[in-house]
Amino acid sequence: MSLLFHMMFHVVGSGAVAGALIFGLQVQTGIPVPFDISISIIIASFIGGVGVDFDHFFDYWKAYGWKFSFSKFSQGKQFEQSKKIYVPFHSIELAIVLIGISIWLVLNPSFSLLISFMILSFSMSLLTHLLLDLILNEVNWYTYFISVRVYKRFALKQLVPKEHYESHRIKR
Repeated sequence: MSLLFHMMFHVVGSGAVAGALIFGLQVQTGIPVPFDISISIIIASFIGGVGVDFDHFFDYWKAYGWKFSFSKFSQGKQFEQSKKIYVPFHSIELAIVLIGISIWLVLNPSFSLLISFMILSFSMSLLTHLLLDLILNEVNWYTYFISVRVYKRFALKQLVPKEHYESHRIKR
């Protein structure tokens, strides 16, 4: 699947999360959500759901250094080159912890509701991003747990299905 098509899924997912949270906030309060709060939730959602992919640059840098090739990057060649999968922010544990914190903050009346909903928007979009990646990418489900990647020393061969690994190894 092309990078552009893949990113489109993340944009739509982030928009859906932001829309659902803004709608839910409006239903909960019974009043229209002010523009500045809506924009803050939308920005947090897109950072969590689309911006999180900037961690792919870490993998690229580990594989190729500072010499950038969009073609290699968009095809995920950094994983084949290094035989590792790092993507440090692609972590279900991180998403779950942030969702827990944001729910606690939303329920804590002494904390800013705006900040609480921004963290919730970020973390729900991150989780949506990871779930979409699980559907769209050829990796094992446990690959999106950073603890598993650390345990397996980020080894590509242990994190992707054998058939997928072999098909890319043969092409090289």
